[in-house]
Amino acid sequence: MRITKITTLDKTLNRRLTRFRKPWLVKMVGIVTHLGSGAFWAPVYAFTLLLFQERFGSLIITILIAELIGLVIIITLRYLTRRERPSPDLTCPRWTPWNRYSFPSHHAARMFMLTFLIGNHYRESFPFILSVAIVIGFSRIFLEKHYVSDVLAGAAVGGLAALVSLSL
Repeated sequence: MRITKITTLDKTLNRRLTRFRKPWLVKMVGIVTHLGSGAFWAPVYAFTLLLFQERFGSLIITILIAELIGLVIIITLRYLTRRERPSPDLTCPRWTPWNRYSFPSHHAARMFMLTFLIGNHYRESFPFILSVAIVIGFSRIFLEKHYVSDVLAGAAVGGLAALVSLSL
């Protein structure tokens, strides 16, 4: 598929979703979307590593390696593509200037990376974690932070980062 065709499809899908954007639903989805943010996961990683190092230490180290791999890929792709967000956020923090760009979704990358890594260690949790990753990916589209292709690419980056970290 050509890039222009993907971009047109992305914009069409995002426009169709705007019909369902009600203030109360945007608030609810806004809360859910933060489950994919680094501000949520950084303390979870630290807390887990400090209190449960013997049980989860190697998993957290594998996750942190995957986080770094994913971040390098995401920052690189964002600067290469410089794709504007569906609803540009002009209040991007100074320490994350790459966050003004949309492609690929970092939230989706993180959640799919966690899905594969945690699911690899605890197979029974895979369906639940995958469901959460899909909901968070959808939330990014619904809130006009990303296009569908951004979320799909983010999921692929997350899967790749998980695979590479597992092989290390």
